[in-house]
Amino acid sequence: RAETFVNRGIIRYDMGDRKGALNDFDIALEYNPSLGDAYLNQALVLVAEKQPQQALAAISKGIALGATNLQVAYYSRGEIEDDQGHYAQAYRDYKQALMIKPDYAPAQRQLERFKVVPRNTQTQ
Repeated sequence: RAETFVNRGIIRYDMGDRKGALNDFDIALEYNPSLGDAYLNQALVLVAEKQPQQALAAISKGIALGATNLQVAYYSRGEIEDDQGHYAQAYRDYKQALMIKPDYAPAQRQLERFKVVPRNTQTQ
């Protein structure tokens, strides 16, 4: 039953009904609070609603629960962190997305933007 509400929430989101989508994801989580995919889909709507902190929490919960497409979860969390200027965390999440799925093009494109510079361990 929970998966049915997740699917309907995805359809509602695709049709532009963000409020309805969030409602469906909430209902899905009432049926099955350990459904990681519901949290990830909820996070996508929260990003669209410009609620990045809530989206980060939902993504992290989805990751902890072992959502199906973890590469998407890490990539999405990386994007939010990137937008907030948390570049080291974003870099780690993009790298994690590639560890999960080495040919994941969105994460590959994001990582091409980064230049890793070793920290200077000498004090001056």
